[in-house]
Amino acid sequence: MAVVTFDSETVTKEVEKSDFENDLNAISEASRDQKLEQARSDIIAIANDLNLEDSDSEAFDWTKYKQIRANAALASALNSHPNLYYALMKAGEIFEKAKSECLNIDERKFSGEIKKFMDIDSLISSVVGGIKTLTYGPVTLILDSQDLVLALSGCFRACLDKRNLESVITKKEAFPIVKKDPRCIAWVQYEFNSTRTSKTSMFRTKYLVDIQVKIKYFVFNSTFNFRLNLFEAERVLKAREKSLAILEKDEDPLGEI
Repeated sequence: MAVVTFDSETVTKEVEKSDFENDLNAISEASRDQKLEQARSDIIAIANDLNLEDSDSEAFDWTKYKQIRANAALASALNSHPNLYYALMKAGEIFEKAKSECLNIDERKFSGEIKKFMDIDSLISSVVGGIKTLTYGPVTLILDSQDLVLALSGCFRACLDKRNLESVITKKEAFPIVKKDPRCIAWVQYEFNSTRTSKTSMFRTKYLVDIQVKIKYFVFNSTFNFRLNLFEAERVLKAREKSLAILEKDEDPLGEI
């Protein structure tokens, strides 16, 4: 099988010919429910290892997020056409490397004192609520909260796992965005940085958790604007590479001998 090279031309062709209605899809509801239950079990197992004041079995009831309004979702690689999915992922990579002005960047900070199971639940709810809304001009995307729980569950596990001795945990997750009626071309990346310290008193330990989330995303209402900005970003990258090659050649004048 031939390997497809996703440069800006290939990316825009895939976007232009794709049927977004059928080719870009979120995770199925059944799979989402199954994965949420697994994520819940994983978080509970880690919370049990923290020697907290309680072990509340009612914590992490993520079905509550079904009631929260959303008009967009994170795309699933398994449920989407691979060419469209990876074309949008490549577009995000190109925009990020070029430091394109069309790439929106937000930063959010969250802190929590963890003594009980519900403290973890509250911190997760705070993070999800704080990063689900993406705004670009007149466009406001409200992402599905359950999708965000799944996307960031690995980040939360790494942050809370007491076996993890690193002082700072950094993880990145990126996804194309499913937005229909009206359709838009969109992508988001979450860079999750967390620190955890602990203090023990009277045989009980409390944990202080600080989380910083850097959000990078693009949103386009038309294929034309998407193409225009993507070609410009790739032009910037090629000019940068050319300048670097000339600089390296100047620094090594005997390199061609």
